[in-house]
Amino acid sequence: MESDILDGLDQVGYSGALDNEKALLTASEEGFSSQEYVALCRWLATKLDQHCDLESEKSDTSEDVKMEMLDLGKLFGELACPYKGLVSGLMEGELKNKKDHLKIILFLVSELQAAQIMASKTGTDTKIKKQIAPLQDLQMICKALKLPEPSQQQTSDLFSSIENQVNILLKKVPEKHIGKPVLRHSLSSEQWSQLDKINCVLSADYECRRRMLIKRLDVTVQSFSWSDRAKAKIDTMAKAYQPKRHSLTLKSSVSLAHLLASREDICNVVKTSSGASREKTVCAVNKVLMGRVPDRGGRPSEIDAPLPEMPPWQKRQDGGGRVRGAVGERLKHNICVCIDECREKLYGLSQAIWSAPEPAFKEKQSHDLLVRFFSEAGGWTVEPSYILETAFRATWCLGTQKNLKVVNVGFLCEYDALPGLGHACGHNLIAEVGVAAAFGLKGALESQADFPVKITVLGTPAEEDGGGKINLIQAGAFADMDVVFMAHPSQEDKAFHPCICIKDCTVKYYGKASHAAAYPWEGVNALDAAVLAYSSLSMLRQQLRPDWRLHGIIKHGGTKPNIIPDYTELEYYMRTPLLKDLSDLKDKVEACFRSAAIATGCQVEITFPYPAYSNILPNPSLEKHYEENGRALGMEFKEGGSSFTGSTDFGNVSFVVPGIHPFFYIGTEALNHTPEYATAAGSEKAQMYTLRTAKALAMTAADVLLNPTLLKQVKEEFTVAKCSQEQKSK
Repeated sequence: MESDILDGLDQVGYSGALDNEKALLTASEEGFSSQEYVALCRWLATKLDQHCDLESEKSDTSEDVKMEMLDLGKLFGELACPYKGLVSGLMEGELKNKKDHLKIILFLVSELQAAQIMASKTGTDTKIKKQIAPLQDLQMICKALKLPEPSQQQTSDLFSSIENQVNILLKKVPEKHIGKPVLRHSLSSEQWSQLDKINCVLSADYECRRRMLIKRLDVTVQSFSWSDRAKAKIDTMAKAYQPKRHSLTLKSSVSLAHLLASREDICNVVKTSSGASREKTVCAVNKVLMGRVPDRGGRPSEIDAPLPEMPPWQKRQDGGGRVRGAVGERLKHNICVCIDECREKLYGLSQAIWSAPEPAFKEKQSHDLLVRFFSEAGGWTVEPSYILETAFRATWCLGTQKNLKVVNVGFLCEYDALPGLGHACGHNLIAEVGVAAAFGLKGALESQADFPVKITVLGTPAEEDGGGKINLIQAGAFADMDVVFMAHPSQEDKAFHPCICIKDCTVKYYGKASHAAAYPWEGVNALDAAVLAYSSLSMLRQQLRPDWRLHGIIKHGGTKPNIIPDYTELEYYMRTPLLKDLSDLKDKVEACFRSAAIATGCQVEITFPYPAYSNILPNPSLEKHYEENGRALGMEFKEGGSSFTGSTDFGNVSFVVPGIHPFFYIGTEALNHTPEYATAAGSEKAQMYTLRTAKALAMTAADVLLNPTLLKQVKEEFTVAKCSQEQKSK
């Protein structure tokens, strides 16, 4: 490590007291007690700041060791330092060994080298852009004045043409309509340079103040969700607020060109907020005048930059096992920050999956997109075509402490689509939630203390047809997981809905073909058998329980009207709340199919191609923590049951490992499995709700990781629920 540091210092141009191995090792032993070591850290940080747009402020004259370490801790956090425990050690002032002190120098040198390389590569591009910018401005001017597009041959006469055209237009304007220019005298190059510097300082001050105001605005709007009356209108408020919020920019758009174009009327500023002005008004708002407001500071030079996202306000909860204290809150805050930082990439991933819908077991392109996404992110061990051709697994581990069991947290992704409808069930958003939650948790944990944890992301194909998760269960993919998470798009936010069991069957009738007009008596009509079975099942529904479901289609009904059909095929789904009930319904349905064959003289073939999907087991502790985290992020959970009676192979997973499968609102009242829902699943509007759900899932996973008692409780509830279901099925 020492030789790498010395080589790096030589390459970045350092020639101070620590440019030899002996001096470097001696200073590293003393760490921040050594003036030479502190001076080297400051020199590297200053050089790095010259190449990077860093937000962390550095106290160059501070003689306080802890303050120096705190400044470096902020800088390392901003630069996403990969050394485990280094950021927290700097922030807490607990780094005392030589190895950590050397790591600090090595990281700063490496970052400075990378910054210098990037600066050298982008220098040429920047010059080209600066050369192109004036030409683009001229093109816009000519377009506005309806002049020919400028070229190199016309450059000498171009400004004369512009001046003439402007004078012609000014003559058409009524007199005194445009005031006199503010700038009436020519300025020297030095004066223009001074004006430019003044504008830069004012722009920086403007940006800082505007950043503060926008953050205050965000916090104010966020606080509306605390009111029970406003919660019912949260989506309406978001719809009205978000477009206006995105239009607010931090950068000042005022340049020296605006100074040239400004007129005298810009200097006429009416002080409408002064007491003298307000006393003359009769507005109810102005009946009471505020006294002089005391000075509370707020100047850009006196305050720190605001956090990327304010931590959510929460009411204090009594009892339970929710993560408390600074560590838990900081971890959850960092989860939200990490997810927000990669929101554009996540939206791009979701859009790529949504734009190329693929049916069950054929999700090749979606599989490749997700595998590439994890591989390029770095830090993940990625296994493409894991067990199934279009399944994958990505894992990340933290912690090397022995004699401690690793807690394995799983996130599931679905990405198969519906034939003919595309992503009308929003599986592109399910994939995005799984990826975002895993990325958010990983990013937050990287800067934490060393403790044993593993994050597993499973890509599970064929939920709509075939049950890819069941294949993965049988192959042992869930064997080492402690808890598993995924979420499904819906019309509301719901922490738990049991879904119901499902079994599909394929029925084929074989008859005898004949001419339908000439020799109909010679035929055996397979379509009659299909229609009779369909009618029998429709009448059977009258005797079914209210929570049982039976639906199907005739996939093949013949070839031509003048041919007695010799082959027909039906596909049916049977659904019940419990597997035991599913067995009873299966017997009734099978009797209808066989009786139709007997009545028409056909042969019948009944197959059940895929395993049954189970109902989802509840886990009250996980549901409670998910609701707490969701409410903190602005979700609204309605009391009572839901009318949704769908099925999912996650139910089978819930019988193998404790988990949660909440439903989430995506900004539409459209129903799943409709063209309208497919459109909504691909819209930008759905992104806020999708990432909010990912944050809630990752925050719930953090609760489990930081609270061993909660994990134990989750597993106990899983065992109780599983035994209860097995008793009911006997």
